Amino acid sequence: MDGGGAGSSSASPDGASVADRLLSALAAAGSDPHADVRKAAVIALGSWSRHPGTAEALEAALADSDADVRGYARRALADAAPRPVPARPAPRSA
Repeated sequence: MDGGGAGSSSASPDGASVADRLLSALAAAGSDPHADVRKAAVIALGSWSRHPGTAEALEAALADSDADVRGYARRALADAAPRPVPARPAPRSA
């Protein structure tokens, strides 16, 4: 999922896009007192990991008191990292 779903570019009266408002709410859920809520927020943020501003919330989750939250944040950040393009093997000579 690239985080650019239908309607993600429509803006609210204050100028914030639907995606920006969603990511703001998920980032705020990252400080919920319940670990299950924080886990759900980090998992959802992982689906948007290439969206600007998401990495900051995921990086904050790396310091969470819950090991699962930290693990999901690590995985989401790793998934968002650019991957090198593998080198093509040299063609065989005949």
